[in-house]
Amino acid sequence: MPNYSEDCYDIKSDRNNYYCNQQTPPGLETVANSKSALKRIKVAERNRLRNKSYKSAVRTLMKKYFQAVEQYAASPTEENKTVVDQSMSAAYSKIDKAVKRSVLHRNNGARKKARLAKALQKVAPAS
Repeated sequence: MPNYSEDCYDIKSDRNNYYCNQQTPPGLETVANSKSALKRIKVAERNRLRNKSYKSAVRTLMKKYFQAVEQYAASPTEENKTVVDQSMSAAYSKIDKAVKRSVLHRNNGARKKARLAKALQKVAPAS
């Protein structure tokens, strides 16, 4: 058996599974072995953060829309109707942008927009 230092240990008693308890230096948290792999890791992280912000914004706008629809259902006034229309427009716009940037699949975006339209149809029948 090889001579391991005290702060390193062998997890599975297999020479290929030797792990060290020491902290890795900053910037080397990855197991990438090439420049292209490092670049893909950076790009994937950037895209993950962008996707996360888009999805979060879509969820927030949808919740605001559903709250506006509930208020409109409680008291159907012209003012509440305009609030509903504005929040629907904002949600549709963000969903479309997320689909355009491939954050959401187009069917997922269509399903979300259909949910928004259906919520309003339940409250305000065709007039």
